[in-house]
Amino acid sequence: MKLRQKHRSLGAGMVAVGVIAAGLVAGSATSAAAVEPSATAVFSSTPQLSGIDKARPGDAGKDPAMVATTVDGVQCWEMKNDPYVRYLYVDVAQSAIPAGATRALVTVDYYDVGAAGFDIHYDAKSNPWTGSRNQQLTDTHTWKSTTFELTGINFANRENGHDFRLNVKAAQGSMPPVCFSKVEVTFTDKPIAAIDSLAIMNDSLIFKEGEASVQVSTPADEVTWRVGDENDVELRTGTAAISGGDGEIDLSDLPFGYYTLDVTAALDEPVTRTTSFAVLDDPPPGWNDDGAFFGTQLHRSWQPTEHTDALIDAMELAGYGISRNETTWGEVEKEKGVYGFTGEGPRVVTELANRGVDVMWNAGLDNALYDNGRTPASTEAIAAFAAYVGATAEHFSTAGVSHDIGILNEYNSTGFNDGTCGLTAACYLQVLQPSYVAAHAADPQANVIGPITAGVQLAWAQDFIAQGGLASLDTYATNYYGYAQNGPGTPPEATTELAALAQLAAMIDANDGGRDIPLRVTENGWPTHDAGSTQAQQADYAIRGPLLAQLAGADEYLWYDLYDDGFDSAERENRFGLINRADDTACWNWICPTANYEYGAVHGISPKPGFVTQAVAIRQTVGKELTEREALGSDSLYSLMYAGDTAQDATRVLWSTGTDSVTVTSTKGFTLTDKFGASQQVAKGTVTLQLNGSPVFVGGNVTVAAAGAAFALEVPQTTVQGRDVPVTLTIADASHIRGGKVTVEADGVTKTVKVDKGVAALTLPAVSRLGEREVTVTVTDKKGRLVSEVHATTKVVDPYGMSVQPVITKTDAGFDYAMAITVTNNAADVDVTVDSIDWKVGAASGTTTDPVTVPASGSQTVSIPVVDPKLFQTQSYAVTAHAGEVARSGKGSLSFSPIEKEGATTLDEIDLNTIGKWNAIRSGTRTGPADLGGSVRYTATVDALVLHATITDDVHLADRTDPALSWQADSVQFNTYDTLPASLGGERVEIAAALSAAGPVVYTFAPPAGSAPGLTPGATADIVRDDAAGTTTYQVSVPWSSLGYDGPPAGVWGLSFLVNDADGDVAGGDSRAGYIEWGSGVGGAPKNPALFKTVQIVGLD
Repeated sequence: MKLRQKHRSLGAGMVAVGVIAAGLVAGSATSAAAVEPSATAVFSSTPQLSGIDKARPGDAGKDPAMVATTVDGVQCWEMKNDPYVRYLYVDVAQSAIPAGATRALVTVDYYDVGAAGFDIHYDAKSNPWTGSRNQQLTDTHTWKSTTFELTGINFANRENGHDFRLNVKAAQGSMPPVCFSKVEVTFTDKPIAAIDSLAIMNDSLIFKEGEASVQVSTPADEVTWRVGDENDVELRTGTAAISGGDGEIDLSDLPFGYYTLDVTAALDEPVTRTTSFAVLDDPPPGWNDDGAFFGTQLHRSWQPTEHTDALIDAMELAGYGISRNETTWGEVEKEKGVYGFTGEGPRVVTELANRGVDVMWNAGLDNALYDNGRTPASTEAIAAFAAYVGATAEHFSTAGVSHDIGILNEYNSTGFNDGTCGLTAACYLQVLQPSYVAAHAADPQANVIGPITAGVQLAWAQDFIAQGGLASLDTYATNYYGYAQNGPGTPPEATTELAALAQLAAMIDANDGGRDIPLRVTENGWPTHDAGSTQAQQADYAIRGPLLAQLAGADEYLWYDLYDDGFDSAERENRFGLINRADDTACWNWICPTANYEYGAVHGISPKPGFVTQAVAIRQTVGKELTEREALGSDSLYSLMYAGDTAQDATRVLWSTGTDSVTVTSTKGFTLTDKFGASQQVAKGTVTLQLNGSPVFVGGNVTVAAAGAAFALEVPQTTVQGRDVPVTLTIADASHIRGGKVTVEADGVTKTVKVDKGVAALTLPAVSRLGEREVTVTVTDKKGRLVSEVHATTKVVDPYGMSVQPVITKTDAGFDYAMAITVTNNAADVDVTVDSIDWKVGAASGTTTDPVTVPASGSQTVSIPVVDPKLFQTQSYAVTAHAGEVARSGKGSLSFSPIEKEGATTLDEIDLNTIGKWNAIRSGTRTGPADLGGSVRYTATVDALVLHATITDDVHLADRTDPALSWQADSVQFNTYDTLPASLGGERVEIAAALSAAGPVVYTFAPPAGSAPGLTPGATADIVRDDAAGTTTYQVSVPWSSLGYDGPPAGVWGLSFLVNDADGDVAGGDSRAGYIEWGSGVGGAPKNPALFKTVQIVGLD
């Protein structure tokens, strides 16, 4: 079977099976075009330079003779340990650089040895030391060639008199003998993919109606293309001619909506680029009035200028009336008392204001000129901060740009506050009060916004209000989330923060002295990283989250954030956006392509579904007043009523967190609009709507009532990518149907059914996007009038998947270790034969050659013995299963971490001093093992998990009287996860143990289902402090039931441990200087089980 190459999968993303996601590989595109290099350096003993002024190894004083050698008959410069040489500098001749050049392709010939990597540091407009992507060394001991794409180049000799340098990432003493033989430099206006395969070149794939046009570049003569709807159901196909390497796909007749797009160039092997695009109409009247509710955050300087400008266009087109942007202290005040407003922050604020967006500029966070670059706490730093606020307020107000000023961000958390005062409301007020005075002195119309807390934090808010904090602000703001409270994709209705927001609104109203202080949500959102919400969930929550916040009392709401901030799909902070990050092969400032990033050659911003659904919510609610959630007799049924000027102008937003049905009755008809903006006019009468988590909008004077289901829709729970989908609609209640026949339609498939037959079977077309596919079936009567609309969801999965896990087996001689590779065949009608599996774990690698047949709807496991398991340490793995020309690949990490029987241990303890990782908080330091270190061991009984730890700590501070705050002082924490760490859907439990003044405590922060946080049921603890020895010993036993298990877990599960060090001595809050962790994903927010160690109980039976 031959599959076309998929370089990128947007939409719902790849499906994870077991530990890893399966990716499609079917060969790579062959280069069909080449551009002659402008400069070449051959690294022989006497370098041969063409178009290059000079080249040298290492930093100053290094001579080519030190590194010149010959490897396999090729002259080259070899990186060395003595003298230590890790760099190779190159200075391109000015005469070889075309005027206005912005992009360089640097091709490097190198001898592949060792397991480090190398990249290029280059002189770019954004930074003279900008980094490229990483090239991993794979220790093949062969000559290889790779090309780096350097964007935004400056090439003005700002790297020690050179334009760029090769950088091998190895410390002295561990430098592999990597050898570089040649560098070629080519200047081009196009990315590599546009030259040798295919690239989508628009700066933005978010279009205004009538303007959709996709620009492509390729050496092929033409491209074929396919457009799908929001579920990737095919809408149209076509071809586009290519002239001079460029072509255009004209889609200007497409209406409002979210679309998928595949573009294929027929080269030696076909290359397909996959993306999404959106078509929007003009924002509605009133979108940027004083009463604007919807807004979003845009980070300036986190992307190239052309993409920042494209994002501003998208923000305006969507109809976001409010924006939040940084104009940082360090950007404005680079010399004490001297303020400048020429940076990217002021530019973006000004441009947004020119578009009619109400811009909140956020003052923060620190300045290297004061308090050693920490959050202001000294008298001098606070005064300087207030002066900067006043100067910036004067600048923006005088220019007519902005009056909205946010004061710091999340001061109540260590994530954004490393000042010496602490995290309390009293400390924040020391900064807020003079800043408020300075802002209003500079701008009488100033809208000072604070405290911008991390979380609603009712107790902190109450303290702030009690100390008179409301007198020093004009708008109260908070950042809150809940996206992972009950696991990935937690819906807004299930978050406790939403209820807390309503309490906060009431608290402000009761204490603002009649000032009617607005409540602004400055951050809220659902990230779509690998372990986060799906893009389909985000699309629903992009409507439900803001509207529920409005119902709770929020006056303004800003989604966090507009754009994906980085390339790493596994990193939460990189995937908060409603818009996908443009592809790139080089860094932008500090944001670099990561090892797991898959370049897709889509060089502009592209929408996620949530961008369009939130734009629809804006259009449906702007200019209307939310009056109530209508009481319909079901806790899971939501009908939010937005009143207009007349009853016919009203809009209701309907959804269900279950499977509720409603009847909608009207005497004049109404408009039914789905979350992607598709509308239909519905005739007067009664219609039944079966609701799910995807909101629909009903516009008109209607009556809504809960009802029984009129139809039942059956779809498979999962469907295989590229296969048709069978669905069955059953009439449950025909009493409201007029006539003997109805027409049933879904995804372009239509069937007329006799009512007395009661059942309609449809076969829906296949799609290629993985993830959730929503099936919507409409039922109309013989006159074409809508009778009902019914919804169901299926999950589209890859035909084949693969998972990896470590396996530990106890033997008479000790333990055997293996990596188990399981290939799953999701297809129900065909077997697949795996010819071979390439594998790598740690430094070991190999290939299996015995064919394995995987039956339809079945799986097969291949076991790879691991000779060097590196106990308790994390190792990376990579596997590729080959079946003819088709392959499935994946990579990840695992650890061989046995948990032995209590009282029968044979293995060494886990040495935190050698394999633990120190994480600083507020610039805290660890001077060595005596400051913080030790060892830990986990054992098991039939009844409990037992923790043994001996911690070295020179100062013991555990003065918290509330066990729930034990994490703020000296303590240990551990988390369990009841399945493979990288698998979604498992249950995480978090435990802490500490020696307080009242004695040992064991506390559960995140309990198993059905339990509440509190002292851990059944746990015992013996914790002893020896001040003379500087040690604290822990022996903590936690019943399996308190971890959510019926007994000792079988198989592989997740575990992570850390020990907190309270040397920070911060009054009234988190006193930690930092923590040492074994595993990860516990000490930071949010908790991330994907970073836990993989553990297995052995020898208990």
